[in-house]
Amino acid sequence: MKKFQKPKIALLHEYYLYRGGAEKVLLTLSKIFPDADLFFLSCNKNLVEKDFPNRKYKSTFVDFLPFFKSSNTARGIYSKFLPIASETIDLRGYDIIISSSNSYIKGVISPEDAIHISYIHSPTRYIWDYYQQYLDEKKISKIPFFRFLIQLYFSSLRKWDQIASSRPDFLIANSKIVQSRIKKYYNRDSFLIYPPIEVEKIKPNFEKGNYFLVISKLRSFKRIDLVVKVFNDLGEDLIIIGDGPELENLRKISKENISFVGNVSDEEKFDYLQNSRAIITPTIEDFGMSPIEGMSAGKPVIAINSGGTSETIINGETGILFNEQTEESLMNAIQKFFEIEDSFDRKKIREYAEKFSEKRFEFEIKKFVEKVSNIQI
Repeated sequence: MKKFQKPKIALLHEYYLYRGGAEKVLLTLSKIFPDADLFFLSCNKNLVEKDFPNRKYKSTFVDFLPFFKSSNTARGIYSKFLPIASETIDLRGYDIIISSSNSYIKGVISPEDAIHISYIHSPTRYIWDYYQQYLDEKKISKIPFFRFLIQLYFSSLRKWDQIASSRPDFLIANSKIVQSRIKKYYNRDSFLIYPPIEVEKIKPNFEKGNYFLVISKLRSFKRIDLVVKVFNDLGEDLIIIGDGPELENLRKISKENISFVGNVSDEEKFDYLQNSRAIITPTIEDFGMSPIEGMSAGKPVIAINSGGTSETIINGETGILFNEQTEESLMNAIQKFFEIEDSFDRKKIREYAEKFSEKRFEFEIKKFVEKVSNIQI
């Protein structure tokens, strides 16, 4: 690249099929690098064109695999094609490549003179730390022969994933727990930059709210069933935002004090946050955005003392941490919350949440890219 020439930048992401935490990271990256082109393994074109108007973007042959966009099961079946899809992305002519990776996109083959920075949301969880639990959740894996075949296949995926992890020039972890996983599974050092939270868009409400709130995808490993069972006993009002395969099972075991509102817009979610009493997070998250969103609204968080929430919640100051994913441990944490609820300084909770703002993320990412590329962005 010629000196003083404006760098050509590519932003990469696995799937842009809905807006989750990883997609919000990509949205913020696109604000930092407004001229960057976008690449996906697969995407919802209507959503991409709505969120990134007038942007150049490309996706791979994965878009044409039947049911890939609509079915988690199909995505699992087609996973053998995803390493190949990553390697088909043509990045010739780009100077800086930034991938937002949960699994495969970090494995792109970048030009020799380009710098590839991969923001790792987590090493591919279903083939590493979530491996046995993932197998237990799949009905087909309960048959010993098929379980063996899946294990054999995942073994080959792990080999490719380790190779793929060596391809980026720099790795950024979204939390300390992810940093430790990167070291354990990839044997690489990484830099820590927490994800961006839309703190500025959430107006705080320092008054005591009327209900407890859960925001989560409704999948079995999220352990929302613990919250439901505890609140069945407590009788306190609980609202659950989110959708997923566990929705009907959770409805069946819930009493009348528990409400399910499905997926909501950001504006509706912010309204629920502002009027809540506390946010409950029983899930071991890679980072966990909804607890920070709750604190942005000035609300305490009751969360598991593991994963991302163990890093972002200050026990007794911004919330209550509990040590085990059990009904007893969660119930004890809620009882502790009742005891000290009036002592929480909700203004300080909001101030603490501002440490995770979009502005902070933008500053840290830009500074990092400029440092490793020696290019003024």
